[in-house]
Amino acid sequence: MRRRHRAAIVRPVMIKWLAVTVLMVVAASIATLGAQEIELDSPVNFSITLRELSRMAERGSDSSEVFESYVVVQGYISASTVITRTEEHFRASVDLVSGEWEGLENVRTHQSRFIVEGDEYRDRIFERPPRRPADDDIIPGREAVVIARLLRYEEDQLSGRRIPVLEVRAFRIAD
Repeated sequence: MRRRHRAAIVRPVMIKWLAVTVLMVVAASIATLGAQEIELDSPVNFSITLRELSRMAERGSDSSEVFESYVVVQGYISASTVITRTEEHFRASVDLVSGEWEGLENVRTHQSRFIVEGDEYRDRIFERPPRRPADDDIIPGREAVVIARLLRYEEDQLSGRRIPVLEVRAFRIAD
């Protein structure tokens, strides 16, 4: 009986600690979005995570709230693909992932694809990662914080799962 009581106290404390830690990391990451001022033409929804975006894609949710606001999400870069690299235009997609344990055996991953455009990304995203990457290079394995707006859902060619596709407003490496 005593063990069950201790677990009932420890679990809520751990959840609160985890929530506070995540909020602190996100707040610090947002603060490090730099001296660059970002103008947003819509409100920012801080309650949406990669997990929530992934679940919305699975359900096919078309909630106007999500499509009409920006989200600030954090995750790890799993892949990047240059779509267009010309002198006039640069466009790439960057996949972010996060995960969570389901029981003791399985890890459920949450993936979203972010579309970046503009010259500020031209020298930060590569077909092949450089041997000595700069601190702000967008390469697999790095943690990132992104401000973006949901565009659509599409099927991922590797996993076959529906994933959210978002248009990036700001993309920063959190490391």
